[in-house]
Amino acid sequence: MKKYVAILLAFAMLLSLSAMAFAAKPNAVGTNGNIANGIAMVGPFDYDSDAKSMNANALSYGDAAYYLLLDKANNPISRYAAVEKMKIKTTFEMGSNIVDSVSVVKKNVKLTADNHDTITALLPESGHYYFVCIKTEDAQTTTDADVIGRMTFNRKEVDLADEGSTKGDDPTGIEDKIDDVKIDFAFNVFYGDHDYLASDDYLLVTDSVDLKWDQPYALKFDSDDEIDLNFGFDNANEGVFTVDVSGQSKVYLKYNTDADDDIMDANPGAKMFFLNFNGVKFNRVGEFVYEMEDGAYAYKVVDGKLQEIPGCEYDESDEAFYFRTRVLENYVFSTEKLVNPVDDTVVDVPVIDSVVSNPSTGVL
Repeated sequence: MKKYVAILLAFAMLLSLSAMAFAAKPNAVGTNGNIANGIAMVGPFDYDSDAKSMNANALSYGDAAYYLLLDKANNPISRYAAVEKMKIKTTFEMGSNIVDSVSVVKKNVKLTADNHDTITALLPESGHYYFVCIKTEDAQTTTDADVIGRMTFNRKEVDLADEGSTKGDDPTGIEDKIDDVKIDFAFNVFYGDHDYLASDDYLLVTDSVDLKWDQPYALKFDSDDEIDLNFGFDNANEGVFTVDVSGQSKVYLKYNTDADDDIMDANPGAKMFFLNFNGVKFNRVGEFVYEMEDGAYAYKVVDGKLQEIPGCEYDESDEAFYFRTRVLENYVFSTEKLVNPVDDTVVDVPVIDSVVSNPSTGVL
């Protein structure tokens, strides 16, 4: 036990030195539970599938938090029999809405000079070990979130000599009964998009601001009224979004004007303008205006396919499209009606030998 305490203290020092590298509060690696009860967890960790290493990194939305399982002897669990009949019930105090799944998984962890300062310091050798995996939902938000909960473990006693060898286990020894052992856990997740981490923090104190394409912005609002977000630069108009930002939290916004090649190829000769956002959501519905001479049709692009924009209208006197939304998505504006690209995906159809039956009896 002293060995693991010393290792965990080393982890704490490592995290304190590297905390400034993260844009969110780091997750302190520690032991959850008491091995005297037959089971404990160490974590949370982030798994690098390329290096096959568990790292004490901050976790972003969409990542999985891994907790190494320890047995009653304080050894990392690597035997399938130890988890085969284990049952885990999970309850959440916070963060259940961002948890996708909870499972026990077996991960291959390699000891190397590059990753030996992470979880591999807890392992006797490279190999496959069992972890509790808490997978989080992907999300685009500038706020971090805490996931706090409790796991209740149960397992009947397993005599490996009686049960026989399974999954390559050595059929010797006994796995003790685990009876309603409760282990608390907690970790933090944040939006880890590298553009957001490098973006400018914009505190908007005016009622109008110009935002350039291909530039990420973390927008903060000091207003209890409507503001105009003008997309474009140097008189290049790419639309205006007018929205009430009363009580609006910080948002991450980025857009570009890149054309969709498949839609362009499917509509040769059509005059089209593309405007692609990162799906940023606002608390309230606002009005989007896109000026275009001789405009006739407007679409949003979802998974490469064209869809109508609900309520979108073109005002010929203003030469502009108008529609209301609270989510900025991907759009294309055109002088002509557009068609979707042809799906030329090749589907392999298996060849089945025909069987002729007796037409009078149906017997083969």
